[in-house]
Amino acid sequence: MEIRALRATRVRGLAARIGTLVFIASLVTYLGVAWLSVHAVEDFLRGRIDRKFADLLQSSQTHLKIWYRQRELDLEVFARSPILAEGFSSQTPSAQAEASRYLAYVLENSPQYAGLAVLGSNGKLWMHAGEQVRLPVTLRKEITGSTATRVRGLIGLPNPKRQLVSTAIPGAPGVSLLGLLRLSSLGTALEEIKSGDATLALQGNNGTPIAGTLRFGSEDLQRAVDVEGTCLLGSGDDRSVVAATTVAPFGWTLVAEEPYAVAFAPVSTVVRRAFGLSLILVLLSSIAAFALGARRVAPVVALAQGARRLAAGEAGVRVDTAHARDEILSLAHSFNEMAERLDHNRHELENRNQELVRTNEVLEQLSITDGLTHIHNHRHFQDQLLQEARRAERTGTSLALVLLDIDDFKKLNDRMGHSAGDRVLEAVAEIMNCEIRETDYLARYGGEEFAMLLPNTDREGALALAEKVRLAISQSEIPVVSPDGRARITVSVGVAMLGKSTSLTFEAADRALYEAKASGKDCVHAASCTG
Repeated sequence: MEIRALRATRVRGLAARIGTLVFIASLVTYLGVAWLSVHAVEDFLRGRIDRKFADLLQSSQTHLKIWYRQRELDLEVFARSPILAEGFSSQTPSAQAEASRYLAYVLENSPQYAGLAVLGSNGKLWMHAGEQVRLPVTLRKEITGSTATRVRGLIGLPNPKRQLVSTAIPGAPGVSLLGLLRLSSLGTALEEIKSGDATLALQGNNGTPIAGTLRFGSEDLQRAVDVEGTCLLGSGDDRSVVAATTVAPFGWTLVAEEPYAVAFAPVSTVVRRAFGLSLILVLLSSIAAFALGARRVAPVVALAQGARRLAAGEAGVRVDTAHARDEILSLAHSFNEMAERLDHNRHELENRNQELVRTNEVLEQLSITDGLTHIHNHRHFQDQLLQEARRAERTGTSLALVLLDIDDFKKLNDRMGHSAGDRVLEAVAEIMNCEIRETDYLARYGGEEFAMLLPNTDREGALALAEKVRLAISQSEIPVVSPDGRARITVSVGVAMLGKSTSLTFEAADRALYEAKASGKDCVHAASCTG
């Protein structure tokens, strides 16, 4: 009895020592692997975040340039109305009343502006709508003495969040149209282009908040401008990943910010999963070692080998139970059942991952597709324009940009209804999709305006394709649900070749489009120069 008890004690002691050694070795190994994995994930994620913020700041600057250019074009269009020139030149009460109503109508339909005003040739305020413009005499003379359209910085109003836009009124020498821009609309534009949980904000030269919410001071933001990539600002749980850059033409600071906890959330997930899985594996290994150490060597070795194969991720692992007895047999059966469940769970996880991949593909496609016309949308067009421009610059090939606008679309909507307008947009998109090449890129840029990118296409080829699309649309009678039953549609087209930058290229194509409109519509115009 004493000998048997001694042997049992030795067996249990040996199993305990084996279990302890396996526990320590497994714990150190898994914790080390987990630590290395966490740091590798953190380094990888930091690189992704740097690229994400760099792309966000670059696309935001391009968007801001386009936004300000659109405001200049807005004011130029407003100033071209003969109502203003006639009202100022005739000085009759009826003409002045008509001009005043025109200003009020334009302001009502232009939420970006807080006020509009007309300055006479002597710098005197002749007429205004909305907020009144109070400017120094020198600035008034400077404005009326210039024929250029210009957006200026912040002006000294009781509410400082206003910018001044000015342009000359054709047909009235020395007379200028002024507009007060609401910077709240600029904040709205920043909200539209932000990515995920990253927020955008603008800071003025003297630290004045321009748009968005700024959580850090000028010195911290200047440090973010000076560093390459992103930096961490704040402390503790209030830390944020911040990137900043200086934007033209006002020298303001564009800031992109995302909470640290959100940006590095995958690292926290990896930490929890890695250490949790490590603990589970350590416990399983220790229990297996303790049980195996108390039994015969062969079944113990078989279980140890099976455990190592299973831990290595091998599928279909099973332990032979022919020579197992008692608890070893039970453990072998349990091991095989666990392996079966793991194989089942692995197959199930693979199936669910495949379904998730397919779902993500569908969602990604929806995020870049216009819901009405089923072609690419404005946001994806901006990304594609940057990619194609970089590819063209890298390969030395040509790239053409085509802007197309449906003529008199608003009148069509008013006459036939919005359902007819939607059908026209769908039909025009279908026609364009049939006419362009497989290598070309088509997108709905906004409203009734479409954009095409033509890689490896020279100026003559772009004009030929634009004319082909214009002719196909003008020769198509589109069936619509309306009193008329069908609608004949024409389009105006502007063509520009890639210039020094995408923004200059877009401005050139936009000018060509406006020239086509001014030339009587239903025609194609090419930009003479893209800068």
